[in-house]
Amino acid sequence: MLISCPECHFKRRVEKNQIPDSATIATCPKCQNKFRFRDPETGDFIPEICLEAENEQEQNVSTENTTENTEQDTNTSENEIHSQTNEKQETDQTDPDPLSEDEIKTPESKENPLQEPVYQSYEQAEKKNSEKYRMVTDDVPWEHPERYGILGALVQTISRVMFKGKDFFSTIHSQVSSLRPASFYALIGLFQAIVSYLYSPNLVEILKSTSIDPQKQTLIENLITEQTLPMLIISTPFIMIIQLLIYTVFIYLAIRITNPERADFPLTLRIIAYASAPLILCVVPYLGSVVGLIWFIYNIFIGVKYALRLTWQRTFLALAPIFILWLFIVFNQATIIISALQS
Repeated sequence: MLISCPECHFKRRVEKNQIPDSATIATCPKCQNKFRFRDPETGDFIPEICLEAENEQEQNVSTENTTENTEQDTNTSENEIHSQTNEKQETDQTDPDPLSEDEIKTPESKENPLQEPVYQSYEQAEKKNSEKYRMVTDDVPWEHPERYGILGALVQTISRVMFKGKDFFSTIHSQVSSLRPASFYALIGLFQAIVSYLYSPNLVEILKSTSIDPQKQTLIENLITEQTLPMLIISTPFIMIIQLLIYTVFIYLAIRITNPERADFPLTLRIIAYASAPLILCVVPYLGSVVGLIWFIYNIFIGVKYALRLTWQRTFLALAPIFILWLFIVFNQATIIISALQS
């Protein structure tokens, strides 16, 4: 079977039995274009990409031409017909288009630019070999609960994002549904909200011990304690999805302006969604939320750089202005709140 790149039409022969069932995406060694060669739902090879019957078609064309030539020669003499029949029988027993000894050796002596493919697992995905096709499986555990289990998929995804971010983001692509990444982001946000709710009594005690105006103190206590846990669980996922879309739009537009050829909205959404994994550190009182937020921003830079294949200069050019503006707004709002509480 020949696998052909739809971008530059670079081809390489691959044995079917050597391709893992989970492999659906190939990377062209010539133009680095990633393309799908197998339907992920049915498992069937895409006929426009996988040219399985190319040699058979060539042989059929050759046979048809031979038949036409034979029909045109039917008006020749009986001796000529008998001679042609004998020659055809001898040719059928050998090669239909015999090659000379030099012609047979030439293809074998030439260096084949397409060697045997390397099917890479999650840990091997970053290894580069420009001479080979890379059949990379987008192995995000959260998107394969049937393989890891719900809890295992969640833990594995968080672990890989936090401690193997470069490898993780190097393998993801946009040719999948955005529902699973969005649900991951909503789940992390819900975890944050529940932790904040559980810590709210401690926050109320801290407020009582400060010298804040009693009316303002009562207002803040009401805002903290009025929201019930069921309402929090219901409303938080919707709020997180809206937040994810807003973040994605801003970062996508920044990439679109600075690197228009690399802009990819679904992939940007996946980067932001999975980059939120360190936010679970909010479970650590006081410093956990701050460390998790910084780690989250760092993961977005890592994700954009490696998932979109950008240089560090282009990554900072796209993202730095957004996060500087965002940090300025957060700092300004925090200053206003602190000043209001102290006045």
